[in-house]
Amino acid sequence: MTRYIALLRAVNVGGTGKLPMSELKAMCCDAGFARVETYIASGNVVFESKAAPSRVKAELEGRLQALYREARWCCGAFRTRNARRSESQSVSQG
Repeated sequence: MTRYIALLRAVNVGGTGKLPMSELKAMCCDAGFARVETYIASGNVVFESKAAPSRVKAELEGRLQALYREARWCCGAFRTRNARRSESQSVSQG
């Protein structure tokens, strides 16, 4: 399995429209990711997946975007990084 690090920028971990780390972890587990760990209230999550990087990215982004739409939050840019590689992929949502 490949280990991934998702650094979620501008995740509101407190106040209005917050995303508690317990919910982020549950969302990643529901997506089928393994060994999911969050780091304090930072919006950072580490996990493993057998899926291709593009599939992991699409799954995580889709779930976050659905959560933001449901809560009527503003979507930002999503960036995922494969823990084995230095390059990253990003997509900006308006």
